[in-house]
Amino acid sequence: MKQLILIISLATCLIACSEDEGTEPTNQNNTTQNSNEYQCQSGDPNIVGARCKDGSRSSSTGQGACSRHGGVDHWLCQ
Repeated sequence: MKQLILIISLATCLIACSEDEGTEPTNQNNTTQNSNEYQCQSGDPNIVGARCKDGSRSSSTGQGACSRHGGVDHWLCQ
């Protein structure tokens, strides 16, 4: 049973922890941004991703977003 939970957890992280491939323009900090996105609050129905505390961008919109990048700095909405 523990092995099944571990496998499900790892699969969830593989999906949730994936990062964009850098197809968006970069700013001065060499992090990607989309001019149609703005900072918003957790729970906003328009969340499209997160800006991580290390400056990277994640397309994840829920638990586990930025887990390997120091956590979520703020959510991005469109």
